[in-house]
Amino acid sequence: MSKIEGLGYLKYTGKLVEDGYMDARKSAEALMGFDDAIRYFIVNEHPELKNVALNIPVKVQEGSWLALLGAGLGIIATAYFSSAASTVAENDFKNISSKDILRVALRKMQGVMKIALHLKGFTRNVSPKFKQNNTIVSLINDSGQVLEVPLEFLKLYLQINPKMFASIAGVIEPERVLRIGIFEGEGNKPEEIEVTPEYKHVFAEEEEPTDVILPELEHGKRVELIGEIPKGNERSNSIGLFYKEYTLSCIPANGSVVAYKSALFSKCKIRGVVDRAYKTGEPVEKKPRIIFDFLFPVKPENELFD
Repeated sequence: MSKIEGLGYLKYTGKLVEDGYMDARKSAEALMGFDDAIRYFIVNEHPELKNVALNIPVKVQEGSWLALLGAGLGIIATAYFSSAASTVAENDFKNISSKDILRVALRKMQGVMKIALHLKGFTRNVSPKFKQNNTIVSLINDSGQVLEVPLEFLKLYLQINPKMFASIAGVIEPERVLRIGIFEGEGNKPEEIEVTPEYKHVFAEEEEPTDVILPELEHGKRVELIGEIPKGNERSNSIGLFYKEYTLSCIPANGSVVAYKSALFSKCKIRGVVDRAYKTGEPVEKKPRIIFDFLFPVKPENELFD
C-alpha cells in the first residue's frame, strides 16, 4: 500500500473496497458527509469562514477508498467568498494557517466521535468528572470504562446533531470499516479512530436490507446465538444482538427489556424463536428478529441478574 500524505483522511477498508473502489452513490454520500462535518467544526471555531468551500480529493489505492485533506488542498477561496476566506487561503488568518484550521476541525470531529463510541450513542444524560482546572473531563460508560477528553469536546458532543455523521457511517457495511485519521507530530503516523459494523448504529440508522439476511435463520425455528449486545431500546422493548456482522432486534417473550439492562455491551448467549413475520403476518421479512426467552453471559463472571 502506498504512503498516505496530507493532514488527515476519511477511509474505508475491507473486502468490499479491496480493489480501491466504491460505487458512485456511496462515494458521493461519504464525501458530502465528510465535507459537512469538517465544515461544521471549522465554522464552530471560526464563524467568519462559513462560506469557505472545501476541496477533498479522493485517492484510490489497493485495499482502501480514501478522501484526503491535504496541505494546500483543503481550503479554497474564490472571488465570491469572503475576504476572511481569501486571507486564509493565503495562509495568514489570525496567525493560523489553513492547515491548522483543518487539523483542529479533524481533531474535534474525532473527539466527538470518540465520546459517542465510548457512550455507545448520543445522550444528554452525561455525568462527567472534571480534572486539571476543569479543562479535562473523565467519562465512565456502562461497562465501567473511562475516557478522558478536553471539556470542549464534551460541549460539542452535547450540542451536536446526532445525525451529523449519518452519511459517512451509513456507508459502513459488513466487510467495510470506517476509519478517520489525522497526522500529528513527526513520523507521519496517524492518530486514527475506527467504526466497525458493530457500532454503525451509534451514528446511523440501519437501512432496509435488499436481500434476505442470514437465510439459515428460518421463520419459526428455535435457535441459540452468541453475540455482543451493543444497544437496547425501552420504547420498542427490544435489544440489539450483534451476530455475524448484523445487529438483530431481539424482543423478550415475556416482560420488559429493562430486566436485561446489565447485559448491554456484554458477550451473551441468547435462545429464542426466529421471527420473520411482516406486518401482514406473512413470514417474508428480509431481516430476522429473535423472540427470546433466555439470555445469559458467555463469561460467568459477568452477572446479568440479581
